[in-house]
Amino acid sequence: MWNVTVGDISVETAKMKIGGHPRGKAVYFDCYDDTIMERYIKDADIVISLLPPGMHAAAAKIALKYNAHVVTASYASQEMMDMHEEAKEKGLTFLNELGADPGIDHMNGMRSIDKIRKKGGWHLHHIVEVWWPLRVSLWMLEIGLHPGPMSGCQYVLCLTEMDCLGS
Repeated sequence: MWNVTVGDISVETAKMKIGGHPRGKAVYFDCYDDTIMERYIKDADIVISLLPPGMHAAAAKIALKYNAHVVTASYASQEMMDMHEEAKEKGLTFLNELGADPGIDHMNGMRSIDKIRKKGGWHLHHIVEVWWPLRVSLWMLEIGLHPGPMSGCQYVLCLTEMDCLGS
């Protein structure tokens, strides 16, 4: 039987996320307090971290110590990559980039592109149609929050190839 513990700096917010489910537990969770993080992570089988990107590694280190799998919604930082071998040796999965952006939107985008390519074409409006129901923005987040824009991009606009330089 599975139980889910939802931690948030606001216990009321955590309670709302659980919605009264009998196997849900809302707890006070402060990602800047290692003692509190360890209190809840040590008993977990899997840690799904929706913390700010810079805090995933702190939670993952505790998860690694107590043999818990980790899933994050963010790009894999160097700190996360540095834990790869130890996690692998312990038979643990540390899976990054599994959120709305990056992650699910990328998978939906690739599914759409594959369908379009099989039909012999590639049209941006098909991707927009797939993504719009999910309310996923095609715009990148601010550079300070999202590492993607720092690597630049290339795209085609009105049959003209465009480049945007990374920072």
